[in-house]
Amino acid sequence: MRSWKGIPQLNLGEATEVSRIDSDFQTVDTGSNLRTVAEIMKNGGGIDIDIEGMVVDIRAGSGLIKRCPLCKRSILSGVCTMHGQVEGTSDIRLKAVIDDGTGAIGAVIGRSDTERITGVTLEEAEAMAARLGEGAVTGDLASKVLMRRVRVSGNVTIDDFGPSITVRGLKPVEVDVESEARALLEDVEANLS
Repeated sequence: MRSWKGIPQLNLGEATEVSRIDSDFQTVDTGSNLRTVAEIMKNGGGIDIDIEGMVVDIRAGSGLIKRCPLCKRSILSGVCTMHGQVEGTSDIRLKAVIDDGTGAIGAVIGRSDTERITGVTLEEAEAMAARLGEGAVTGDLASKVLMRRVRVSGNVTIDDFGPSITVRGLKPVEVDVESEARALLEDVEANLS
């Protein structure tokens, strides 16, 4: 068994024999899948990873986009890299940067999670773009998520541009600012003594 960008791969060839096993397997509780960006970088990626951090940036390619109706990839100027000129279908997404204090990771957040965390539906985004332009949609979405603490889960890959997670689940994390500030002050005072 090998791995690619931290994700295990099982390659089956012509000489491979596969048989069904009818026994039950015991599952092992590995606890939380919560990892830091530093741990992920050290391990080279992973599957079913949770990361908690602050949304610190929204990248180009966020907001209202068009997708190829055949392969669902995002298209630019009506051109799909796989299928050429196509009539795209509308979608909404966020390409965010999440910082957990140990490092930053790019996160591609799909329609359902984007709608849930921003409160903006695809239909509302299309109406806003018709009135104010697509840049207004991206700006509105960014204003609703920047500097918010979130917990995301998904598969993490690492390439020349750094780590990125394809988000399969996202939850906002409520922060008790007063208790966090008290804890930080206590930590600073303890280190000064």
